[in-house]
Amino acid sequence: DRCLAVPLPTGSAMPCTLGGLAPGQQALELAFQFHIDQASMADLRRLAVAHGEPALIPEGPIDRLRGAMVGAIDLVFEHEGRFHVLDYKTNALPTLADYTSSALVAAMDAHHYRFQAFLYTLAVHRYLRQRLRDRYAYATHVGPAIYLFVRAAGLAPGLGLWSQHFAEPLVLGADRLFAGASA
Repeated sequence: DRCLAVPLPTGSAMPCTLGGLAPGQQALELAFQFHIDQASMADLRRLAVAHGEPALIPEGPIDRLRGAMVGAIDLVFEHEGRFHVLDYKTNALPTLADYTSSALVAAMDAHHYRFQAFLYTLAVHRYLRQRLRDRYAYATHVGPAIYLFVRAAGLAPGLGLWSQHFAEPLVLGADRLFAGASA
């Protein structure tokens, strides 16, 4: 019940809660798949750094992404014309202070959840661009991604909620990289 009633950080002046969303505003477990054509992880990291996100792309042994990116987003919802990724997390963090929005950034990066939120945002961008065609504009239609940590959400204002609106040039640049063009 707490999670259904907690105000979501959508960036809108109009309050939004999960319990207040109509069924037509929600897409549960939105599946996605898109092709990646030899995307360089180094290029993706440089792109993220250029847009103020040096910790967004995790380090690792993989130097190129190639093939199908497949996944399912827990929830995509529409609020005031903007679409938001929402992912539920059940992580047990050591203290309630670890669930504050500023402290959650460390947990998000430690588990690569910000990278996941970024990929989900990219998937929603691609989906909306395909569905809305000429009417689509990232700045108009894509809102912040939201991660709801269910163990703490609603215990105090803002507790258990993380959100970030990824910069349009970062998302569009990654889209081009994944499609095989230079960013």
